[in-house]
Amino acid sequence: MNSNVEIIERNLLAVIEEIAKQESVGALIPDTMLSLEGLVERLREYINIAGEYAIAYEIITSSLEKLPFTLQGGTIIKLIDVALIMGYRYKKDL
Repeated sequence: MNSNVEIIERNLLAVIEEIAKQESVGALIPDTMLSLEGLVERLREYINIAGEYAIAYEIITSSLEKLPFTLQGGTIIKLIDVALIMGYRYKKDL
């Protein structure tokens, strides 16, 4: 595994671990979405089993936009690192 892939995987898993701890936000997830446990499990499958880092990243960022998850500064930096390595840019109108 090359170093960029290792960084992406490690950083995405760190973000997921922080999201997984926020059970109070999990209670706010509508019935039309996966539960917090289901979301975390699905994300781990995309990363650990399928190697689908882009899909995991998109689900994470979408979840952060829709739900009031909070991330610590270091975890936010990890997510930004993933975006930079993967060549993503923020396109939403401010």
